[in-house]
Amino acid sequence: MVTRIIVSDGVLEAPDSTMPPVHKLLFAAGPSHEGNRVRVEALTMPGEIREGDKVELELTYTSSSGTSLDAVLLVDGRKARQWTLPLKVGTHALPLTLETPDLQAGRHTFLVQLLADDDEELDNQAGTTALVLPPRRILYVSGGNMGEEAPAVQRALEAQGVELEVVQAGDIPLGEAPWTHLKAVVLDRLKPSALTDGVQELLKQRVKAGMGLFFIPRDDREALLAWKKEPLGEILPLDALPAPAEEPKKEKKKAPPVKKKSPPKFEKSKEKEVEAPTLVM
Repeated sequence: MVTRIIVSDGVLEAPDSTMPPVHKLLFAAGPSHEGNRVRVEALTMPGEIREGDKVELELTYTSSSGTSLDAVLLVDGRKARQWTLPLKVGTHALPLTLETPDLQAGRHTFLVQLLADDDEELDNQAGTTALVLPPRRILYVSGGNMGEEAPAVQRALEAQGVELEVVQAGDIPLGEAPWTHLKAVVLDRLKPSALTDGVQELLKQRVKAGMGLFFIPRDDREALLAWKKEPLGEILPLDALPAPAEEPKKEKKKAPPVKKKSPPKFEKSKEKEVEAPTLVM
């Protein structure tokens, strides 16, 4: 029979698989030394973060007395941030705010250590991993031909340092993955026939999920109103368009009535009838 005696401060590791079967365990639990005892229980943060966004972390700890300790955040083993944290007696969750460091897209390790000189190192740290996503971009879908001068809106956005991914209507990416990195989509003077029903449905779903849509119409009013019959027309503010102004009907001027001329009246001669003289031979 094997009897194993474990002396611990309450944090137990998994048994070593190389050890023989244990028939009896005796625990002698208690603090490893006198004085303040601080233990980091867990570090939690979102599983996905994006460069440039603020990230909320939560550090859970247990302390035997109220004190202040410095805490260091290590990202992939390198120091990224340091705080001085006020600790309370008992087990508490402490929120921490972090500006994401300049990291490449991918999975990274985040570790928080409490700097306590008289404490055990293994108990004073906790870590986790998170997926860093690339910064959000704007997809600019142009209705012009490649090689032509960039549209005015595109030039204005680029002048402000906005990161654009410029594509033609036929090159819009399909699938869910590329769209998760997009902040907004600009549709610049497209005909309804330029986008397939599948692309329009995908656009509609992403806009309803919170993605921005900037729609620049063509000058042709008929082409604009034609979007009403398309799937994307459901979310475009086309119903607010004023009805086309009706041209005033031109009244035909009626010709003045023609007066009928009455036939001339022949008056009898006012001369008196005189009998012709008779010539007597």
